[in-house]
Amino acid sequence: MKPRVVLSGPKTAVSNHSTTDHFTPLTDAFDTTDVEACLFALELISHTTYAEVRPAYQFSDDGVTWTTHTPVGVNTNSGSAYVTADGWGFGDTWIDLTTGSRLFVRFGVMCRNKAGHASNNEVASVQLRVQLRTVAARTISGGPQVVPTKPNASANFTPLTGAVPMSGVSSVRGTLWRDFGTEFVKARVAYQVSDDGVTWDDQLELPGSAYTASDGYAYSAGFTSIAAAQDNQFVRFGVLATNSSGSPSSVEFVTASVRIDVRS
Repeated sequence: MKPRVVLSGPKTAVSNHSTTDHFTPLTDAFDTTDVEACLFALELISHTTYAEVRPAYQFSDDGVTWTTHTPVGVNTNSGSAYVTADGWGFGDTWIDLTTGSRLFVRFGVMCRNKAGHASNNEVASVQLRVQLRTVAARTISGGPQVVPTKPNASANFTPLTGAVPMSGVSSVRGTLWRDFGTEFVKARVAYQVSDDGVTWDDQLELPGSAYTASDGYAYSAGFTSIAAAQDNQFVRFGVLATNSSGSPSSVEFVTASVRIDVRS
């Protein structure tokens, strides 16, 4: 697909009177479902004497709490990864954004003081250009729904989505929201496959996911192929619930939702 371009600025980035980078976000959060990679360009429009800037990005699970920023080098006339003189610095490598499970990404600039000049706060006026290489993708949601276990050690699958044609599924990423669970229940994202959309095979654990016994979000390890489903016509997603060791013979319950990000 044709890259999508995000242009932000002119905006102000500041240092923290330190040679350690200080990150300033310059864009809103982007859903990573359809964003595969990015390519940066950064213009330093004006700056105080000892300011140095370079692009960076952060990930988030919820669009509120963000990871530590990841720096990106750009090519400049000085040969530095930082832009230190007015003008543009251009990245020449697409940055892979598919390596983790994070649902959101945002872009910005790191600003620091030049070595040996850390006594003052430095300021820079910058413009950031980010090309986003995207893929065909969509998000399927299901729930919230009360999901029971079986009164034994076997796992019980409850579908939370309708049938999805496999022809449009290349890889998936699953997120589980566990709103409330009884004391001895654990749950994870799972799926079933079918040839006719009516009769469904045994449930399969979604690769990259894991059982959780805690309320809140549980994320898979990123986009993954569901190879076991490739020979079938349909797939549906849901929750696999099982009793923990504390209650192997009772029926436990969990209220759960799933978010399934699908890339074609």
